[in-house]
Amino acid sequence: LTAQDYTDPDGNAWKAYALCNAQILVRAQVDTYLGKYYNIQIILCNETGYPISIDPLQMYASIIKKGKETPLKVYDHDSYVKAIKAKHNANNFGAALLGGSTSGHLDTKSIDKFYIDNKEVANGEQFLGMVNVEHKSGDTLVFKLFVLGTEYTFEFDAKSLK
Repeated sequence: LTAQDYTDPDGNAWKAYALCNAQILVRAQVDTYLGKYYNIQIILCNETGYPISIDPLQMYASIIKKGKETPLKVYDHDSYVKAIKAKHNANNFGAALLGGSTSGHLDTKSIDKFYIDNKEVANGEQFLGMVNVEHKSGDTLVFKLFVLGTEYTFEFDAKSLK
């Protein structure tokens, strides 16, 4: 099976697998909010008759540059929140040293709402979530998702991601 290209009504490019009783759509973009990450958005429509588990610890990402593949870290919820809090605190400390204002408390509510953290998608449920992946420059971003024991591979032109 190969992921098919799909463009949503807003013009966003997705890669999709249409299975017998499930659909998996994945979109990649670069997130520079607090650091630089590949932001992976996942939509799963489950009509399999079984619950489907999605766990960032069961995901894999890599970057291919000039034919060489390098693994990338897929952040689970806790490690991502820890990384952005450290970046946020460093930004505040630097601003304070320079006499500037700091942005205060980091609100993680939207991260908590959408970030995938060992989610079980029930039969008949549609799910939208995200994970962030370590960013390194390269030619092709590879993202692998395991669903019901099967590996699904999504490849993106890393140079065109925004």
